[in-house]
Amino acid sequence: GWETAIEAVLRERVQSLEVGRIETVAGLLDEQPPAKVGFYAAGGAPPTTGVPAPVGLVPLATQVHTPDAQIRALLDEWLHGSFCAPTAAQAVADRDRLPIGGQFVLPGGHAIGRYGVALYALDSEQDGVLARQHELENLVREHRAIELIADEARAAATRVEAGGPRFPWGGPGGGP
Repeated sequence: GWETAIEAVLRERVQSLEVGRIETVAGLLDEQPPAKVGFYAAGGAPPTTGVPAPVGLVPLATQVHTPDAQIRALLDEWLHGSFCAPTAAQAVADRDRLPIGGQFVLPGGHAIGRYGVALYALDSEQDGVLARQHELENLVREHRAIELIADEARAAATRVEAGGPRFPWGGPGGGP
C-alpha cells in the first residue's frame, strides 16, 4: 500500500533515465528542455548507512525493498525526510516531532509538514505507475497459481480417464 505515497514524493523522478555519469547531461542544463525529464547515475554510489530517523518515525524509504545497493542509496537520498503516517490525524498530531524540512506522507500521497499540507492528485496517465507495476506482479503470481491448479486438474482427469484413482492420494478421504 505505499506505492502512491512513494510516487507522490518522487514525482518525475519515477520516470528518470539512468546515465553512466551525471557529468554527461550537465550540458542540458543551459537549454530549455522540451519536457520534464530527470536523470540519475546510480553507478558508483556509495552504499548508504542511513541517517537515523527521529525516535518513533518510520522513514518512507523503508517501504521500498530492493536488493540493489546502488538503487537503495539513490532512493534513500530521494526519499530522505519523508516519513510514513497511516492517517492524517496521526500526522497532524505528530508534526511537531518532524525534523526541519521533514514531512509525513500518507498512503494516498498527501504530505503533511510542520506548517503545511500538500494534497496529491494524479497529474497524468503516467502517474500511478508503481501501483500498476505492483498490481501486474500480483496478477502474474495469480496467473502462475491458476496454471498450477489447471495442470493438477488435467493430471487428475488423465488419471481418471486411464482408470486410476481420481486423487493423487487415493481418494477424497485422504487415504488410499
